[in-house]
Amino acid sequence: MKNIINTLNLNSSEIEVLNEYCTIVLSSKPYSNVTAKEIGLDEKDWQKKSMLIRRAHECTHFFTKQTYGIAYNNLHDELMADFMGLYNAFGFYKADWFLRFMGVIEGSGKRLDVYTEGLSPNVKAAVAVLTREAANGLERWTQTEEFATLSYPEMITRMCRAGIAGMIDSDL
Repeated sequence: MKNIINTLNLNSSEIEVLNEYCTIVLSSKPYSNVTAKEIGLDEKDWQKKSMLIRRAHECTHFFTKQTYGIAYNNLHDELMADFMGLYNAFGFYKADWFLRFMGVIEGSGKRLDVYTEGLSPNVKAAVAVLTREAANGLERWTQTEEFATLSYPEMITRMCRAGIAGMIDSDL
C-alpha cells in the first residue's frame, strides 16, 4: 500500500482519510475448504456461516493491526481470528471445528501444513499439540462467567495479551 500511496502523491491528511477506509475481499468458498458435512450443517447454512466466519476473521486481523500496529499470519493470530469468526457466526466456539480447519483433526482443512512448511516432523508435531491445547483452552474460557460479560474488542485484547501460553491455561 505504501507504494500506491507514494505513486498517488497524497499528503498526510489525505493519507489519514484513506486509512479510515478498508476493503476486505472475501471468498464464498467453504471456510478452510471444510465441507458442510464435516461440520454437521447443510450446504446453504454452511455457506452463510463460512462468510460470517471469514468476515469476522479478517476484521480481527484488521483490529489487531489498527490497535496494536501488528497483524501476523501465525498460530496466535489465527487462533484469535478463527475464534472471533466462529463466535460471531455461531454464538459459541468449538475447539474441534478450529482444529478441523487447521488440519489437526483429519479432514479437508490443512492450514497448519502451510504454517509449518519447512519444519521438521518433530516440530510440526509439537505445533499441533500446542494448537490443540490452545484451542481447548479457549473453549474452556468461553464457559466462564466472566467471558459472557466481554465485548468483542475485550475478547481480542485478552487473547492478544495472553498469548499462546495464556490460551492453553485459559488464563485470559
